[in-house]
Amino acid sequence: MIRAAALALLVLVACKHSATGVPACDEHLGRRRVCAKQIGGELGAGLAAEADRLEQLWSSAAQRDIKDWSAKYGRKWCRAAAEEARLAFPECRW
Repeated sequence: MIRAAALALLVLVACKHSATGVPACDEHLGRRRVCAKQIGGELGAGLAAEADRLEQLWSSAAQRDIKDWSAKYGRKWCRAAAEEARLAFPECRW
């Protein structure tokens, strides 16, 4: 039940925040925001703020297509960020 609710929240958040144009990035941002809510407090707020910063950075790169960012680099960067987050916050369901 809790897992289904977390998944539903993840889908809602991912749909709301899908500005990067790279599915791996959008998925990571959604999961990062869900993790921030799970952790809560000051650490959770920092994690949510980092998600906002990453979204702005990745969205800007995708919109300007910096060095073909979306096709060449976006997926790699976002998967690396997701792996790093999994290691840093094992208490979240990634």
